Parts: sequence; structure tokens; C-alpha cells
Amino acid sequence: MTTSHLPPSGRPGPRRAASLLAAIALTSGGLVAATATAPAYAATARCTAPGFAAAADYSVGAGPKALTVTDLNGDGRRDIVTAGYGAGSLSVLLGRADGTFQAAAGVVAGANPSGVAPGDFNGDGDTDLAVANDNAITGGVSVLIGNGDGTFRPAVSALTSGAPNGVVAGDMDEDGDADLVYAATSGLMGHIQVLTGTGDGTFTRGSLQGTMGTHLSPVAGDFNGDDHLDVAFVKGNAVQVMLGGGNGALGSRLDAAPGVSATQVTAGDADGDGDTDLVATTLDGGVSVLFNSGNAAFTASGVHVTGVPAGSPAVGDVTGEGRPDLMVAETGMPGTVSVLPGNGDGTFGAAVRFAAGGDPARTVTGDFNRDGRTDLAVTGYTSGTVSVLLNTCVPAATPAVKPKPTVKPKPTVKPKPTVKPKPTVKPKAKVEPAPEARKKLKKLKKKYGGGAA
Repeated sequence: MTTSHLPPSGRPGPRRAASLLAAIALTSGGLVAATATAPAYAATARCTAPGFAAAADYSVGAGPKALTVTDLNGDGRRDIVTAGYGAGSLSVLLGRADGTFQAAAGVVAGANPSGVAPGDFNGDGDTDLAVANDNAITGGVSVLIGNGDGTFRPAVSALTSGAPNGVVAGDMDEDGDADLVYAATSGLMGHIQVLTGTGDGTFTRGSLQGTMGTHLSPVAGDFNGDDHLDVAFVKGNAVQVMLGGGNGALGSRLDAAPGVSATQVTAGDADGDGDTDLVATTLDGGVSVLFNSGNAAFTASGVHVTGVPAGSPAVGDVTGEGRPDLMVAETGMPGTVSVLPGNGDGTFGAAVRFAAGGDPARTVTGDFNRDGRTDLAVTGYTSGTVSVLLNTCVPAATPAVKPKPTVKPKPTVKPKPTVKPKPTVKPKAKVEPAPEARKKLKKLKKKYGGGAA
């Protein structure tokens, strides 16, 4: 499944076999999971095993806590944006056609940026950015209006409460304008709030729900199949869901996976059934899939232990088999990203690891060189880098097709000889005696008898 930004606009159409992630870019402290349609997995070149080229590392602002992939300059290529928690700025890397990126350009966003979400907030067709700034004093959500060339107007703060740590964009009230949902914590309290877009790049405060405990990692999707956007997040260490009604308000909290101690959560179709599932990293350094029955009732899988503390998860098809795989950043020096190949039935194979920066924290997917294969981008929190891993999927050998046996032609049937028609027999003509002979015949009959002539 590739991650991309499609500007959120308009009321969702009829129920698709996919989640509504197609119309939004999902970020949770930089977690991105936007799918065009689910099942978004079309088999391309089946791989014998996951394969990636050695990571290309690009320097970005210190402490990149957030990461998203989108098209900032309208050239159809994937660009990368990181939020440097330590740098206090964003880093913008514009993509090239060959899957490489230009050097990062810094963009001032706010204090301690820790989440970023792309969207078209003023309806001009250019990609804008919303940034969650996790600072108790000067934090908030900053909005940067894009100029369409990868640069931005100065950041403008939206009215928020607490210290936002993650933000997601989507049309929550279905009026055609992009809205925002952010998670924030202030002291012992945390909350989720909707910021309603006006269509000109500004926002007003909307629905707010708060309670005790930290709130982080918001993601959006249609979790109950009613064609309205819902929100999932981590409260404390529990995954919770609030259902939307299409009017901008969020319903009461539902515990999605009691017993799962989560640190991060993202959304995606993990088993290819068309329903939006949740994937959570856990306190014990693993990843757990919360399979959705389609009505926001989730069943947690067993924890897939990666062996080291896990960063953000991502869902996508990196093996080209048409089946969703899981990707998990694993902290450490040097760090790695693990790929768990999907079996197509909601189960996953053993992790295959690839080197990726120092203390990787965030993972996203995207086709960076437009070769039809899903690549990876991973932030390195300690190394201050973003690592790009281009997919080198080696197709499995196609079994030789046995030729069909040659069918011997049937012998040619000789045509039967034409039967000549029998000649027509002419009827015999009746012979009449001449007049003189008739006279003689009468005389003989009279003389010798024989009846009247």
C-alpha cells in the first residue's frame, strides 16, 4: 500500500470496498497511513523475499519526530517532510525522478514540532501543512499555506489547548473543507479536539473530549463502515476509537483492544478484506494487529515481537504479492526497520531487517522512483537523518509452462465419386397400321372371323 496525500475535499461518496483513508493524509506524530482504496494491493512482481537497496541517508533537522510523504510542488513525485523536535523546524526534501531527493530546506514551524499533516486548507489546489508543536508554553497547531513550489507562507497558529503532539487532516463535517484533529496532553489531562476548517486556511475550535492520561498518535479512517471519518488514538497505553457522524462531532470513547499496551497506532487494511484495521506498537517491543470486523469491533492478534523497542508501524505491500505487509522501525544504534511479509490471511512471516539510520522512530511508504514498487522512508531520531530505502524486489522465477501435446491432424476424407444419373428411357411409340393395311385386316377378319373390326 503506497502512502500519499490527496487533498481532502467534498463529502465521501457511496461505500467503497475501501476505507476513507483515500481522501486524507493520516499522521500521528508523523505516522502516515493514507490508502487510495483498500484493498489497495495489486500484485505486481512477486518477490522471493523483501529486498531493498542500501539506505540513502539525508540530513534533516535535529530530532526528527514526525515524517510524512506528499507532493508539495505538483510535479507528481513524492516529497518528504520531517518535523525536527530539537530543531524547532520542518525539513522539506523535494523528490527527483530517480528516487533521490534534494538537500533538505528548513521551514520554521513552531516550538518542538512532533506531528505534521498535509492537506489543502485554503482550496487553492496546493498542498499545505499543519504542524503539532509539543510545547506546554508556546505549543499549538501551526498552519503553513503552500505556494505550490515546495515553499510556504509564514506559519499561523490555530487556537488549541495543551501541548499538541500529533495531528491528522480530514473532512470531519463533510462540508468540502479540510478539518484537523489533534491530540494533546497538559499535565495529567489529555484530550482530542476537532479544528473545523473554514476553507480559507483558518480554523475554529470544534468538538473536544478530554480525560485523565496522555493522548497521542491520532489517526483517522472509517472504522464502522458508515462512510464518516472516525478517529483512533492512544490514551495512556490503551487504543481507543471515537466514531464520527459526519457533522464534525466525535462520539464516546470505545476501547479497541483491551489488554494491548500500546505506544503508537496507525491505520490500514492489514488483512486485505476492505475494512480499516489498526496496527499498534507495544510496550514489550513488538507490534499487534487489531483486525476490524467492519463495525469498529476489533480483535487483537498475538504480538509479533521484533526483539528491540519498536517505533512507528506502517502497512503496505513491499513484496508485490498483492498482500499487505508490516513495517516497523526498531530503535538502536545502528537502527533497523523490520519487514514482516503478509501471508494474505492476516498472519505474517518472520521479520526481515534492513539498516536504517540511528534510533529510527518513524516509517512511511511511497513509490519514490515511480517504478511501481513500494519504497520506505525512515527517520533517525539520534542521527538526525531520514533514510530512503528503494525497493529491489526480485521477482520469483515463473514456473515453465508445459507445452500442450501436439494434436495429430485427422486424415483427409476422400470425397465419394459423383454418380452419373441414368439416362432417361423414352416411352415406346404406339405403332398405328397404315390405312390400306387396315382395310386388308378387316377383310381377313370377316372372312375368317375374329370380331368386328
